[in-house]
Amino acid sequence: MLVSNLEIVPGKRIVKHLGMAQGSTVRAKHVGRDIMAGLKNIVGGELSGYTELLQETRAEATKRMVDQAQGDRRERRPQRALFRDLHRAGGGRDPRLRHGGRPGVTVTNLILQHLDFFVFLVLLAVGYFAGRATEGTHYRSIRKRERMLAGVLMFATKFPPITSAPQTSSLVSGSVVISSDYFKVFVASLRKLFGGRFRVYETLVDRARREAVLRMKREALRMGAHAIFNVKFETFNVTMGARGGIAAVEVLAYGTALIQPKQ
Repeated sequence: MLVSNLEIVPGKRIVKHLGMAQGSTVRAKHVGRDIMAGLKNIVGGELSGYTELLQETRAEATKRMVDQAQGDRRERRPQRALFRDLHRAGGGRDPRLRHGGRPGVTVTNLILQHLDFFVFLVLLAVGYFAGRATEGTHYRSIRKRERMLAGVLMFATKFPPITSAPQTSSLVSGSVVISSDYFKVFVASLRKLFGGRFRVYETLVDRARREAVLRMKREALRMGAHAIFNVKFETFNVTMGARGGIAAVEVLAYGTALIQPKQ
């Protein structure tokens, strides 16, 4: 079964249209994944649990679409113009302090009285420093892999060049779920008061988009392809729980890779 999102099927001639095949599924991870995603959201970075969940969901939906096509006696008929979407993860005593003219107020009592504020400051500090380190490491990895995979070309056109050489095609994709750190979420919430450009989220989307492209290229290269046509992007907001307490984005990149036969 050939699966492609091109208007044509390279190396094949379409003689009959049999209708549309489709497949869908709904999946969820266990509560432990949500807890780990919430902790990861403090420093930012890829939410591998959610990435795995969405990849499994798309793979299952694609399999059901192919099974439906084969069940309707469409063996070896390519499914064209495939577009996928997802509707929608020192000990001891404390020193005594004078506070407001009242004697006997300890550091412990002061912290307990303002515990929420101190936790907020700690999360901001951890999110700022750990988030910057995580983002810098990710960008260095992205630039390195982009140089390695520069030989795999991408095109937005739906019609690949006509060639006399035999070739086959295969749908390839790459996806990733990346969350913003706690500090950037706080800065973005302040930005909403005045409106304007959200630079703190632009880097988030940029990282996710480039990472998804790299994973799509890597899949195409494993198949022996060096060109991907009709490349498309889908961006989704990923939320955890009913109130959407996690700032994360998923980017899906997909297209049709043309594979030259081995000499």
